[in-house]
Amino acid sequence: MADKVIGIDLGTTNSVVSVMEGGDPVVIPNAEGGRTTPSVVGFSKDGERLVGQIAKRQAVTNPQNTVFSIKRFMGRKMPEVTDETKRVPYAVKSGTNDLAAVEVQGKRYTPPEISAMILQKMKQAAEAEQKRLTQKAVDLEGKLTRLTAKNKVEGGDGRPAGGGSSSGEKKPVTGTVVALNEGWNFVVVDLGDKNGITPETPLAVQRKGKFVAIFAFPNRQRSSPISISGKCPINIVI
Repeated sequence: MADKVIGIDLGTTNSVVSVMEGGDPVVIPNAEGGRTTPSVVGFSKDGERLVGQIAKRQAVTNPQNTVFSIKRFMGRKMPEVTDETKRVPYAVKSGTNDLAAVEVQGKRYTPPEISAMILQKMKQAAEAEQKRLTQKAVDLEGKLTRLTAKNKVEGGDGRPAGGGSSSGEKKPVTGTVVALNEGWNFVVVDLGDKNGITPETPLAVQRKGKFVAIFAFPNRQRSSPISISGKCPINIVI
């Protein structure tokens, strides 16, 4: 699978991670299923680090050890953040070169260090999504292999190989993309009328000899368009 372009927006209140799919950014949900992750880092009484929604939930009972709005202190010196320090319950202390830093449980953290903890959380969400997509591709490849093996044993119409033609194998059906809508990510494919395809026939789509996906006719209607991502021409192997 080709490497994906990942983008992370580190916000003052919430952060978002997205991936480019078909030329458009798609938001990746976090482990809790949310599209945004609170830019909050908490430290429990036993020293455990909490990031995101779980950190935000415990902020009411653990305010002094829960850091939020850290971007307001990024790269700023103590005299510049006098008002901001009065609005947060955690301790803001002078760090290197009098730059603002936060003190939690006796340890000081710079704003970049707190931000890195949030970014690590977002990176984990992106990696989990990449792992899911990779496994999905592997599953589709396995399904294609099983369909191909079945096609060698049976003809495209379900009869034993050799029952429908002298070669015992059904030739691939060549389709042509007659309409493409990249915005909605679908194409309309012309397969012809006399090809033996039925609404129950699964379609293994290939592009330049490489597997793309497996599709069936939606709603079991032969006239419905087949949703795939690609440009013509393509070969649809039954």
